Amino acid sequence: MAATVPEIEPYEVYAGDTFRWDKDVKDYTPADGWALTYSFRSVTGTGFNITGAANSGNSGWEITVAASTTASYTTGEYNWQAYVTKGSERYVVDNGVTVIHRNLNALAVGAVTDLRSHAKLMISKIQSVLEGRVDADIENYSIGGRSINKIPVNELVNILHTYEEKLDKEERKRRLANKHGSGRLIKARFNYPVRVTSNSEYTIY
Repeated sequence: MAATVPEIEPYEVYAGDTFRWDKDVKDYTPADGWALTYSFRSVTGTGFNITGAANSGNSGWEITVAASTTASYTTGEYNWQAYVTKGSERYVVDNGVTVIHRNLNALAVGAVTDLRSHAKLMISKIQSVLEGRVDADIENYSIGGRSINKIPVNELVNILHTYEEKLDKEERKRRLANKHGSGRLIKARFNYPVRVTSNSEYTIY
């Protein structure tokens, strides 16, 4: 039995895995001469492009990237845009975010590696600065072109909160993807009508 091919771009993938999904775009089809391309770009300056291939019905595209190709992709969070072109015309038809994780099988068994997401790593680095226990490699981390340990405390606290919110969103997405729910507690309060009887006893409906 063949695996079900997703009809939506992946949120999380692994370098060294085959990337595969289908894409249909309303009003734009290969039959009408449109081509589909994806541009992936990360905050660290890395990126790549993917070109879709027309499906058998010429009504949409099949996106496939070989494992040998993705093995060289740099891990991290990528913003992507999907756009169609025909002649001199070009239109962005979709956009989103994809996180590429490291493939552990590509590392030596005894290798030591940091698998934390960018948000989780930045939270740790910022906390180390705020607590006065600066890590040796802190100079390698910057935000907006400024080294973390050069940013004023008040501003750094605000940045920390932003990364904490980002991490919370990441973890909720991961839990939902694993069918574990979002992990958020939804509170509800019920108001029951109360009637006071003549002998001061309370009846709750």
